[in-house]
Amino acid sequence: VDAQMARQMAETQKEKDKFRINKIGYIFQDFKLIPEMTVIDNINILKLEKVDTSAADEVLESLGILDKKNKKVKHLSGGEKQRVAVARALINKPQILFADEPTGSLDSQNRDELQKLFLDLRKEFGLTVIIVTHDMTLAQQSDRVIEMKDGKII
Repeated sequence: VDAQMARQMAETQKEKDKFRINKIGYIFQDFKLIPEMTVIDNINILKLEKVDTSAADEVLESLGILDKKNKKVKHLSGGEKQRVAVARALINKPQILFADEPTGSLDSQNRDELQKLFLDLRKEFGLTVIIVTHDMTLAQQSDRVIEMKDGKII
């Protein structure tokens, strides 16, 4: 019984992992990129199988960084790194995109470009985008704002 239960739990975890990888995209506050790897390798790292080259090129092109595809991440600007993080989150064509303080480390020009990008992505891909932010300019462009204070919705 214990071995059977362990197999069932492992299968359930694999199903959860597959769902998470294929249906949910994440953009982390500090990018979570590997500096010594290329842009395309950073995009491939979260896939269960190798990313289709044409799909990757399409996403990179839409983000304006196709020319950076084979560059190491350590040689990119902050805005370019953020776009790589967005590309990695979008490569599986998720239904929901979570972004944790996505504009936190960007200058005002890159922040404005990223805000526009989120609006465009939502329209183009029909994504649900959930953003955690202290940036009220970004929050005010959302369809819905839920404000929290001391861990409680206010």
